[in-house]
Amino acid sequence: MKNAGTALGGARIGILALCTMAASLAGWPGSAVAAAKQSDVFVIGTLHSRHAKVPAYSHDVLRRIITQIRPEVVVLDVTPEELAKQAVHPSKKEYPQVIFPFIAAGRYEVHAAEPAEPQFTQIQADLKKALATNAEERPQAVAALDGLSAAMYSALEQHWTSAAKVHDALTMDMLRAEARLNGSLSGPVIEKIATDWDQHTAEIAIRAAKASPGTRVLVVTGVRNRPFVVEHLFPGRLAQDRRHACMVARQRIRQLIRVSA
Repeated sequence: MKNAGTALGGARIGILALCTMAASLAGWPGSAVAAAKQSDVFVIGTLHSRHAKVPAYSHDVLRRIITQIRPEVVVLDVTPEELAKQAVHPSKKEYPQVIFPFIAAGRYEVHAAEPAEPQFTQIQADLKKALATNAEERPQAVAALDGLSAAMYSALEQHWTSAAKVHDALTMDMLRAEARLNGSLSGPVIEKIATDWDQHTAEIAIRAAKASPGTRVLVVTGVRNRPFVVEHLFPGRLAQDRRHACMVARQRIRQLIRVSA
């Protein structure tokens, strides 16, 4: 799917701190389901192990956001196998603490947004090989990128004084720039893996929204992936709408979580 956003058709995208909670895609060129009953799609980013370092976006705050969104359909950044076993990588601490208990306590349609086996293992093997090649052939670039990433997250942790700021334009810009520089210096293999990964998440979200028109769809992804998932969901218009939309959505996220941004 080259342009994921067109497939959303009449679905409404509610992208926290990126676009308004009811931005209409009904008139988007190439709309496949323009007459479909509209859905609201919310895309939130999680911090994995960094939730413990950001009190303003703790597991309790994440739980409140998810609860107040009141989703009916949930798209998660796990594999189908992980979803079935409810067992994820240890870094994804929000899953046993918040997300798995949340879906267990209600009746939700739940979709796994990461590739199933054996594709998942093959992607991980390809990534590991590419990283090893980079470490051998471009050690200075790898060291520089590692230092940049550590410094960026350290600074962002200071910026993240509210959940709204975790989702704001500054965070999005920083993560996008770091990821693109990483892709440029790391080579086309790693860059393509990252792009395909985020597009796969968007495609699963689109299928979920189309399969359940008129519902509230929650997409959960890592904060680093979130800018790119959103771009795949809502291409083209995102750049021109982002600044105004951030102001609108910051007000809305404050209502959702009842904290000051």
